Amino acid sequence: AKEILESGKAWEKMKEIIEAQGGDPNIKPEEIPIGDKTYTFTAPTSGYVTAIDNRAITAIARAAGAPEDKGAGLELYVKVGEKVKEGDPLFTIHAEHEARLDQAIVLARRTEPIRIEGMVLQRIGNI
Repeated sequence: AKEILESGKAWEKMKEIIEAQGGDPNIKPEEIPIGDKTYTFTAPTSGYVTAIDNRAITAIARAAGAPEDKGAGLELYVKVGEKVKEGDPLFTIHAEHEARLDQAIVLARRTEPIRIEGMVLQRIGNI
């Protein structure tokens, strides 16, 4: 995977996909319009990111309007293993419509898309 990314093959494939869907394959990431309706979830406590639930992330993005609404989606700020402090931003939901943003917020609150736990000092046995 690293070789494919570094060789530029992945970028070329992405451009092919964009063109096949009727988009401009030469668009730069900073030129893509992002939905102006946003909500940022922050860490409820300090600790470490122990899991990111990809299914929950996908469901939240869909609730926000993705992929139909091109400006809808999520912006993730953390990765597994990263230390966070209470109040640090975890992710922002972007939507083009207020109602879609509200749906995505409700879903994000019902699921646990990003799990934060305290530091594990010692494991005993197979627990």
